[in-house]
Amino acid sequence: MHRRYREFLAILIAFIATVFVASAQPAAMDAALADLSGRVGRTVTLNQLDDWSWREEMFGDASLGCPQPGVMYAQVVTKGYVFTLSYGGTIYDYRSTAAGEIFLCTTTSAEPTAVPPPPTLEPRFPTGEFITPQNADAVHEIARVTLETSRPNLPMVWLPWLPSGDRIVVATDGAPDDPTMTSGGVLLYDAANLNAEPERIELNVPVTALATGVLEGRPYILAGIEAGDAVLFPVAPTEAPLEMQPGAGLDRVNAVALSQDMGYAAAAYGAADDPNVATTNVVQIWEASSGAPLRVLEHPAPVTAIAFSPDAQTIATGDAAGTVRFWDVSEGVELNSLRAHPSAVRALAFSPDGTQIVTGGMERFTRIWDVARATRLVEFDNATDDAVLAAAYSWDGRLLATAGGNPDAFTRDNSVRLWDLAARRVVGGMLGHDAAVTGVAFSPDGTQIASISDDGTLRIWGVTDDAAG
Repeated sequence: MHRRYREFLAILIAFIATVFVASAQPAAMDAALADLSGRVGRTVTLNQLDDWSWREEMFGDASLGCPQPGVMYAQVVTKGYVFTLSYGGTIYDYRSTAAGEIFLCTTTSAEPTAVPPPPTLEPRFPTGEFITPQNADAVHEIARVTLETSRPNLPMVWLPWLPSGDRIVVATDGAPDDPTMTSGGVLLYDAANLNAEPERIELNVPVTALATGVLEGRPYILAGIEAGDAVLFPVAPTEAPLEMQPGAGLDRVNAVALSQDMGYAAAAYGAADDPNVATTNVVQIWEASSGAPLRVLEHPAPVTAIAFSPDAQTIATGDAAGTVRFWDVSEGVELNSLRAHPSAVRALAFSPDGTQIVTGGMERFTRIWDVARATRLVEFDNATDDAVLAAAYSWDGRLLATAGGNPDAFTRDNSVRLWDLAARRVVGGMLGHDAAVTGVAFSPDGTQIASISDDGTLRIWGVTDDAAG
C-alpha cells in the first residue's frame, strides 16, 4: 500500500510540475507559437517542438538585444523575454517586450537529430503469397527504380496499378534528355521488371492526377492535366484519346476518379488562393463513354480528393477545409457530410464493400468512417507528425496501407504502414523512402504493394522468402 502511495505521489508531483511550467511561461509564448505556425504552414504546439526554452532578461536598450538596421531605440534598460523554439531543423529566436509585443529576431540551422541511414536493399524474392495481417510484418522491399522525373510539390499524385496487374502508372514532366518528351505524359512501368524501359505515352502537357479502370478486359487511364482537361485513353491506344473539358475558368486538375463500371469520370478543381466558389471549387462529372458533361458539384473550398463508391452510386469529395461530402452521382444531390480533418483531406478511398471510407490529412491521423451514418469508426495514430498523403485497401478489405511524410518540413519517417482493420492496430511497416511518400497501391492480386515518393523512386514491396536472400 505504501509503495503504491509513493508511486501515486510521484506522478502527482510530476503532473503539478508540468502544469506549473506551462502556466509560468509568459503569455507571449503563445504569440511566438502562432507566428511560427504561420511560417511553417501548420499549427505547432509546444509538444511538437524539437526543443524550446525561454528566459527573462534586462536589455541595455529597447532593441531587446536585436537591433534592426536603420531603427533608433530608446537607450534605457528594458525588461524583455527571449524565446528559443527549435522546429524542423531550424532554431527560431523570438524576442518579446514585457507588454507581450513579440518579433522574430533570427533563425539558424539546428543540428538535426541523427537519423539512421535507410537499410541497404538486400536481394529478396517475392513468395507470391497474399499480403495478410498474419504476414504483414514480413513485407520487404523487393524492387526499386529511380524515376526519370519525380513529381514534387503537387497537391495530389496518385499511383495507380493497372487492373491487369502487369504495369504501374506514373506521371511525368517529360525526359530532359529526350526532345520528343518535353511536355509531360505518363510512364508505364513493368511491375515484374521495374528496370525495363517504361512505355511512354505523351500528352503534351504536365499530368497532375491519375486513375485507372478496366472495361471489357481492356485497361484504361484517366489523366488530369494542368490545363484543366481530363483525358481518357486505353493503355494500348487504337483510337484518339477522349478529351473531357471542364467549364470555363477551370484549370489544373487536383484529383481524378473513374467509377468501377467505367460509366463515369470525374475531376476535382480549386486553388487555395481563389475565393470564387461558383467557378473554381468544383467537381466535374462526365459520361466516360462519350465525354459528355453530366453535372458540376459546387464546394465552399478547393476540392483535394475524390473517390467513387464500388457500385458507382455515390461519389465522395474531400476539400481543403477538411470536410468530406457524399453525393448521389445520378442526381448530383449532396447526401451527407462529415468533418474529417482540421485541414485538407489528402487521402480518400472506399472500402471494397463500399460501407466504409478512409481519410487522411496533413496531421498524423488516419480515420475510417461509416458511410451510411457519416460517423467515425476508428482512428489510427502514426505516432509521428507525418501527414497521411495516401491510403489504399487490400483486395479483401482486411488490410489498409497508409503512407506519407511531410513535404514542407524535416521528418524522420516517410514510411508505409499496414493496419489490421479487424484488430485495429498496425501490423507492419515499410521504411526506406528518403522523402514524403505521395502514393501507395496494392497489386490487384494482393501479393505486392507499390509506393512512390518525392525522393524520386518507385518501389515494390512484398512477402519474401528470407532464405532466398
